[in-house]
Parts: sequence; C-alpha cells; structure tokens
Amino acid sequence: MNIRRKRRLTIEPSTSIFCTNYDLLSKFITEQGKIIPRRITGLSAKQQRRISKVIKQARTIAFFQALLKNEEKKTDEK
Repeated sequence: MNIRRKRRLTIEPSTSIFCTNYDLLSKFITEQGKIIPRRITGLSAKQQRRISKVIKQARTIAFFQALLKNEEKKTDEK
C-alpha cells in the first residue's frame, strides 16, 4: 500500500530560483535563518538541494541581513 504525502510548499518548474528572490526564499527559512528540512517542506530532493544552495548564496552576500535592516528602519519610522 503506497501512501502519497501531499507537498506542503511547491515550486513551479517555471519559477526562477535566485538568491535575490526574497519572497520565495523566506518560505524555506525559519525566523532564526535555518533552512527548513525537506521532510517538512515536501520538496523533491532536487528542489531542496537547489533551494539550500541558493539560500547559502544569499547568506554569503548578506542579502537577508540587508533586507531585515531595511524592514526594521521602516517599522521605526512609523
């Protein structure tokens, strides 16, 4: 008996995965900045490897930190 699990987060094949795509990458990281594991996201192995690689690239160029600082400034101004 095969039981198929429903994928929780999916990525369309036409979706481009770049390290500057904050909306997409933020779905796959926790508030602490950790990468959510494949068993929770429901991605295929190939997609999970690609997402992990791109998130690590974004960390290298400090993309997430720059965005978080901009968001903090916006909330402070209000």
